[in-house]
Amino acid sequence: MKKDLVLLHGALGCKEQLEPLTALLSEQFSIHLMDFEGHGRRQSELPYSIDLFVENLLTYLEDNNLTEVSVFGYSMGGYVALSAAIKAPRRFSKIITLGTKFSWSPAEAKKEIQLLNPEIIQEKVPAFANRLSHLHGKEHWQNLMLKTAQMMKEMGDSKRTEDALFKTVSTSSVIGIGDKDKMVTQEETKKYADLVGGEYVCLTDIPHPIDMINRNRIKDYLLRYL
Repeated sequence: MKKDLVLLHGALGCKEQLEPLTALLSEQFSIHLMDFEGHGRRQSELPYSIDLFVENLLTYLEDNNLTEVSVFGYSMGGYVALSAAIKAPRRFSKIITLGTKFSWSPAEAKKEIQLLNPEIIQEKVPAFANRLSHLHGKEHWQNLMLKTAQMMKEMGDSKRTEDALFKTVSTSSVIGIGDKDKMVTQEETKKYADLVGGEYVCLTDIPHPIDMINRNRIKDYLLRYL
């Protein structure tokens, strides 16, 4: 019987970006994909928060009668997976992250929020705007970006990532970063790998945006540690 593997997307992402991994990994695992609220075609009127996305994940596991699952969390998906494992450790057997930003402060949040202006994105980076429109719908991607920016601001203001919280992770974890990642530092990733008692992994020639990563590289990464 195949083991269950849940794939979690990052901020501004959706499950469609991870669908290519299904074909690459379906021989070894039963693959599960889900959208967090407000992402992809899953609309939501609620404000975004890690707590909301944790509940999305735990509800999905409950609805599908999944226990002791492995999870691959890209970027924000890794943050959500580890936070869910703190809340419901028996649901998880292993968590593998890639490009997850754990450290948030007002200054760090401000830096990221400056990149999340829909009007500027549409004017200066139309290809990215078109990609977001495709993933989330032309009527919704701008609102998704604004709500994501607000979530980041609140994470920075509240300093949500307390070291003591991550020290309580009991699930076996691999915390990965690409050496070409310009959003998350290797030092930050190594620090939080140590905090959760996980294995730190740095992948060569891997940037942050998942659409720029060859999915076979992700497949190889997952198969190596699962």
